[in-house]
Amino acid sequence: MFEKLLILLILLSFFYENINYLIASILIFQIIDRTNRDKDDNLTIEDQYQRHRSDSIIYVTMEYEDENYFENVLQNLEDRLIEYNKNYNKYQNTNKICYSEKNYIYYCKYKFMDDDNYHYKFFIDRQKMKVHCYLNHEFIGGSYLLTLFYCFIDTPQKSSKILFPKSNICNLVYSLKLLYNYRNIPRVKDSFVPLVSQKSDIKRYKKFYDLSLDQKFSTKTVIIYNILETLYKALKLNRPVICYLPIAFQEHPNIKNNIGIMCISFDNDNLETLDQKIYNSRYHILGTNTLLLYNKFNKSKGTSLRKSIDVIISFMLAKEDKADFKVSWTYENIGEYPVYVAVASVMKKDKIQVTQTITSNTSELDLSFDDSYKEIPFSDYKL
Repeated sequence: MFEKLLILLILLSFFYENINYLIASILIFQIIDRTNRDKDDNLTIEDQYQRHRSDSIIYVTMEYEDENYFENVLQNLEDRLIEYNKNYNKYQNTNKICYSEKNYIYYCKYKFMDDDNYHYKFFIDRQKMKVHCYLNHEFIGGSYLLTLFYCFIDTPQKSSKILFPKSNICNLVYSLKLLYNYRNIPRVKDSFVPLVSQKSDIKRYKKFYDLSLDQKFSTKTVIIYNILETLYKALKLNRPVICYLPIAFQEHPNIKNNIGIMCISFDNDNLETLDQKIYNSRYHILGTNTLLLYNKFNKSKGTSLRKSIDVIISFMLAKEDKADFKVSWTYENIGEYPVYVAVASVMKKDKIQVTQTITSNTSELDLSFDDSYKEIPFSDYKL
């Protein structure tokens, strides 16, 4: 693909002299990539951020309602995880997942808690039809997060090659546009929301609702709108809410957290204006992924970027008609940003079932006006 693109640009350069600058940039990026591709110490900004966090564990719960469906998932789980591990290890030269007989699946809570060396591990609570998952975000991120969750869904999901965008040198043009427009990218410049000082002060809230498939705008836009409208009221800011949307990319050699980022603002928007903002900002995703992929960010940017936003919204999208289940996730330590929202949306034949989990790192969040959110203790996640 790279070679074909280069040939095309060289041919065009005979007619458009300025294309030579683009050719030079692409060649420089490609040389850097091929030089550093197999170096484990040449981490991307996101992989380095997750490695150096004091705790990068994500705590996930999956709750089922249909016993036959739940047992069928468990019956096929080991085979699915074996395939998952093979796919993961195919793209990683280091920190591969080592297969064992247990395959990180536990039916005894105490054995589950004693295992301290894992990429991921699961405790299966058959009585409650509930699965507890601990996963190490240093190793499991981007598309690896979503495809791991798909092992717990009985209906096969679409391939990652279809679901997620692909990292590509062609996306360099979007990174150049991103750098050109950098000053216009939404971020918090003052009136920062204060964070709590103790992790015991972090609060978590869950909300469940159904969304009709008959929407004028995309369901993702509607979900984002519902969240930002609530947070705009709950944070009582006299400025826009700044949101960071991480988007998973396809697997890429030696990258654990291969993502792109979209940054948008919300200030008394309606669905139409927010949808337009999302449309106009879609190039952020490809541009930031290219910069991440080729290590063109200073490593400290992973922390500073998070400090310049109010909320991160992370999505898990799936399709399942056979039975209902709920997925929720959170983390333990205080983030650099005030609010994290985990969204699990499961498409049915006639609706979308949405589970929203808010992890609040600030005491400024006041959800008292919305009784659909229920506070959840951390003990529901970490055993």
